Amino acid sequence: RIGVNHGSLSERILVMYGNTPEGLVESAMEFVRICHREGFDNLTLSLKASQVPIMIEANKILVEKMIAGGFNYPIHLGVTEAGSGEEARIKSIAGIGSLLAMGIGDTVRVSLTENPVNEIPVAKELVKYYGRNKKAINETIRHATAYKLQPGETLKNITGQRFPVVVTGISEKAELRYDAKQGTLVSGANRKCNIQPVQEFPVLENRIVKISYPGLSSGELRIRATVDITLMVGQTSSAGLYLENGETEKSDHLVDLSLKILQAAGKRFSHAEFIACPSCGRTRFNIFKKLEAVKSKTAHLKGLKIAVMGCIVNGPGEMGDADYGFMGSGPGKVTLYKSQEPVLKNIDESEAVNALINLIKKGGDWVVPEKRTTFF
Repeated sequence: RIGVNHGSLSERILVMYGNTPEGLVESAMEFVRICHREGFDNLTLSLKASQVPIMIEANKILVEKMIAGGFNYPIHLGVTEAGSGEEARIKSIAGIGSLLAMGIGDTVRVSLTENPVNEIPVAKELVKYYGRNKKAINETIRHATAYKLQPGETLKNITGQRFPVVVTGISEKAELRYDAKQGTLVSGANRKCNIQPVQEFPVLENRIVKISYPGLSSGELRIRATVDITLMVGQTSSAGLYLENGETEKSDHLVDLSLKILQAAGKRFSHAEFIACPSCGRTRFNIFKKLEAVKSKTAHLKGLKIAVMGCIVNGPGEMGDADYGFMGSGPGKVTLYKSQEPVLKNIDESEAVNALINLIKKGGDWVVPEKRTTFF
């Protein structure tokens, strides 16, 4: 296996390509060429990043490079240091599922900072929906409707002025709607409209996109909506998103899901971004509990990237783009980082979370949390 991590590129690659998807690809391809030249082709390739857009773009470029070079090696997919909870699952689904839907990927790993057995159900569901399903990517558009706002038309329950906005209701004047029974887009006069191919999502800057999944369970909705929206926003831009699931899900949950998907896709940040390794034998503190403690205190810091890493072997490189770092440095000891600089070294694990909060305050990035139960 030739594996490259976005946070651990060599200085030579960084000088030549920067910390880019192209740098990830070239870092792998130079070793592919060496192995092939020496007659060794029993390879699998893996390009991982904690940022979903970079992970997706790198693997797309990798396929292009392999085709151009006459190579045909299997690709292993994963979003590295995805973290824990719903956000981590959505990040993994966005990255892995989108590539599987494009026909890219042979093996997968969902990486969670939790008990490793929790990774398997998510991976199985992804493979169930998108593994070797060449029609999957063409199905996404069947649930997408683009609304062009008419004079005097109002939106309901907008989550704020940042774009894309997330909407939980739209007036009946909208031009188009998706009819589940007919499986097509229809106008107000019930005339059928042609469904555009996936490469041309019907989305413009002044349009609200409605995607409807009537009757899907919560788990199915999370996977289908995450992949569809990630593919859509990666190709086009829109003024807003309106996710609908009939009467199955409450509107608050749909808004929360929409915001988390948009954040995973790198389009709108509504809460802090957490980068955390899944733990290994080098970890010298309970990273599962500490990550949850850090999240409970800092999740409201919109747009801030916070890394919780288990050890000093991979931690410094793989949390390179984080604003703040919380890294195990010995048994029961933690070192805190501001960007890539260690600021507080080898402090006691029991004091580390409060010390991190004080460091964030000192850096001018702390805000008082609002009393809300979802990330609006």
